[in-house]
Amino acid sequence: MAPLHASSSFALEGTLAQKLGLVILCLFPLASIANDFSFRLLSSSAYITTVFGILLPGLWLLSGNPFRSLRDSAGRVWILFLLCLGMSAVFSKDVMAAFNIIGSYAFHSWLPLVYIATFALTLRDLRKLVLFLVVADVGIIVDCILFGVAKDLRFRVPGSIFFDNPNDLSLWLLLVAAHATYLFFEKTVWLKMTGVTILATAVALTIRTGGRGAFVALIVFGATAFVLTKRRLRFAILALVVAALFLIFTPATLVRRLTQISVHPELASGGSKAERAALASQRDRMSLLLQSVKYAFRHPFLGLGPGQFATTIERDFSKSGNSQSGKGSHNVYTQLASECGIPALVLYVVVLATTLFSNYRIFRRCTNEPTLREGAALAYCLFASMLVYSVCTLFFSAAYNSQVPTIAGMTIVLRLVMRPMTAPEHSNAVFPRLGIEESREALSLGAV
Repeated sequence: MAPLHASSSFALEGTLAQKLGLVILCLFPLASIANDFSFRLLSSSAYITTVFGILLPGLWLLSGNPFRSLRDSAGRVWILFLLCLGMSAVFSKDVMAAFNIIGSYAFHSWLPLVYIATFALTLRDLRKLVLFLVVADVGIIVDCILFGVAKDLRFRVPGSIFFDNPNDLSLWLLLVAAHATYLFFEKTVWLKMTGVTILATAVALTIRTGGRGAFVALIVFGATAFVLTKRRLRFAILALVVAALFLIFTPATLVRRLTQISVHPELASGGSKAERAALASQRDRMSLLLQSVKYAFRHPFLGLGPGQFATTIERDFSKSGNSQSGKGSHNVYTQLASECGIPALVLYVVVLATTLFSNYRIFRRCTNEPTLREGAALAYCLFASMLVYSVCTLFFSAAYNSQVPTIAGMTIVLRLVMRPMTAPEHSNAVFPRLGIEESREALSLGAV
């Protein structure tokens, strides 16, 4: 085989700092779960993620390719998004509080996109990241089984750093289910069965959390899978079985809670204490959502300031003699619009949409190419992850979490690696001396 293009040679070789950075990225999800167990069992963190967080910036600077994310449009938009958040903080009423949130967000949640784009250079690197995520997902499921309890119809993990809130837990479990789809593309039967087991367990636990947004996301997740699968009859039969099991084994009160999304709560009365609490929760959620929309239109360009929605609404409600404190907008999109302004929301949505559509396009182009099976598996996994996140957060405030930069960062790497496939007219320029079959082989190795 003739030598590859010079930039491809760097991607295949990398540097020592890049390789160490990739190792840390792979271990980071496991370290987070270890910290959670340590905090619950020993009442203190293991500080593994803290050590990793200190090491990553230095390795990033020494990687030899620290600005690789800027080669992709999503990476450039991600920079603009952080700048919008910073401008919003500057003009916030509580500048110090806003910048504390921005600083924590930038270091812990925004940077993973940049790190992933720098340290993951090939499809093999992305495969390692996803497989380590799946191993960490097993830890989440074990955590739920060993320590999870149901209180007021809602399943949670008391004392957990990440999973004490049912809404937080439901979002993580949705991502566990999405990650499991990667194993469906494996040729080994036991890996496929492992994926099925993880997905089924995650779905069952997600339903038990009682999260309405998560329930809607599950329906969208299933409907999308039905449209994209080639075995629709088999999938439809399986879906009917799952729906029947859901209706049989799920408590009626929980079913009513999950389906009370469009019901007008002011017209409902009676029921059990848990049902009345669910209706009150829905009423509060709608009130907060509408208020966040009002704030967004009152402060369209810079918003209230990062993290300022809860304090602002508490102050405004107290002036009117009502009580409403310590709550978010229950919608990530109105949260960003009200706190950081509509331009920040637009940039955020651009990253989400780019991730969704590019992964869908890569999956559709690679799914019938045996040599590009790995690209199809990664694209579907990332597509499913962003899909469930985008839908679930219609009912949940999670603007400053790390899920979006993680998914988007891996998508940027996949886009860079698969660019000759998504733009075939340029493939000969990238592989000037290779035939079409050799080009596909190089793509499967991630040599871009």
